[in-house]
Amino acid sequence: MPIDWDQATFLSSRPPFAPARWLDPVSPCYIFQGRYRLPPPFQILSKGTMTEHLTRLDNGFRIVVDPVPHVAIVTAGVWVGVGARNEPEDRNGLSHFLEHLLFKGTATKTAFEVAAEIENRGGSIDAYTDYESTAYYVQTGARHWPVALRLLAEVLTESVFPEEEVERDRSVVLQEIDQYADEPEAVLGDALHATLYPDQPLGRPILGTAAHVASFTRQHLLDHLARYYRPERMVLVVSGRVDPGEVTALGTQLFEGQPNGPVPILQPARYGGGHRAIARDIEQAHHALAFNGLSLDHPELPALRHLANILGGGMTSRLFQEIRERRGLAYDVHADLDSYTDTGFILFEAATAPEQLDEMAAILLRELEQAQRDGFTAEELARSREQLRFALGSAQDSTFGRAQRLARDILIRDHIRSIDDIEAEIDGVTLDGLAQVAGRILSGPPTSCVVGPPPARPRRLNRRRSFL
Repeated sequence: MPIDWDQATFLSSRPPFAPARWLDPVSPCYIFQGRYRLPPPFQILSKGTMTEHLTRLDNGFRIVVDPVPHVAIVTAGVWVGVGARNEPEDRNGLSHFLEHLLFKGTATKTAFEVAAEIENRGGSIDAYTDYESTAYYVQTGARHWPVALRLLAEVLTESVFPEEEVERDRSVVLQEIDQYADEPEAVLGDALHATLYPDQPLGRPILGTAAHVASFTRQHLLDHLARYYRPERMVLVVSGRVDPGEVTALGTQLFEGQPNGPVPILQPARYGGGHRAIARDIEQAHHALAFNGLSLDHPELPALRHLANILGGGMTSRLFQEIRERRGLAYDVHADLDSYTDTGFILFEAATAPEQLDEMAAILLRELEQAQRDGFTAEELARSREQLRFALGSAQDSTFGRAQRLARDILIRDHIRSIDDIEAEIDGVTLDGLAQVAGRILSGPPTSCVVGPPPARPRRLNRRRSFL
């Protein structure tokens, strides 16, 4: 019999005589018609109707509430539609620097008190900066969600940026930059962006450079906050065991007074392409090959996701099978997608011994050319559908994953897609559509980067696709 969750009694922890398959001793559960019930992770997601509540305030601020009654952990976050891509060249890294400083003191709290407000209740507070967005979020027990909302509002609207904290965190960010410089994958990622999008914000590192970070002042932070943190480019998302009406009421009270204003327009991206090699005294050569891709709202993006997944998305993918399983040339080989509001790229990445780099690069190119020439099988597409559907469901198994999906939908599309809609996009890709996208994307001009021992460069493989 289907469970009517509205009629079920909620228990905050597992009863002592619960079945052994309930491995987590603190998992919430329900009593329905005299029996204990532990809902599977995708129970709510399997419904055709949407459970999220979206409210738009008069100033443009948006509030999304995602009630998940069987989950005892709440994620509350504010996502802002601004990131490294919004920065002029002399302010590269300022979005990330601001992300650090927003936790370093308000009109009524020190940096320690900001952290203690959440950690005293067993929760955590964190943030991240991307090219087109910045996120600030709190995770805590369900009964503490009002504290989380009030703290988020306070750090976003009442931060004072004490000079001593600015100087201290400047040193922290410089250490972070040095740490990334020691990681070949991070160096490769920054080099790839710089080659894909030369001389434009999308090609600059999110952390900025040491010289830029050293130049930032408190006034720079205040100006950036006032210019870009406008309510019409912000969204509050709360996911977990909460009452939508209560969350919306408190969110409205906290954010309705924020003034709106003009939203600066992004500089359109220009694909560059080319080849770059960076010498590092390390054991392996790290290699990335990318092609111009598709924007976040492009109708063929689902097909491109299948392309990346079939070629390099798992142990059964073509590149994993050929490069690792059959030839043992790399421990990890994979494909990935990065998409933005008006551009994107598909990426193939692996690391191998320097003396095997040419062989691995040649195999990679051969596999891509075979994909263009011969297309894909029905079995590969069917497997990819199942993998992408599982990845979608797995991401929704946490309140953070759910909140992040909803926030991105609002920032990108200004509406929420249902799980059924996303699954329909996954299932709607045909073999012909996949072949057309593969033929067009993979025949475009490549971008390649290598980070490794000198000479960190594969030889030219052919005239059409030379790496360096």
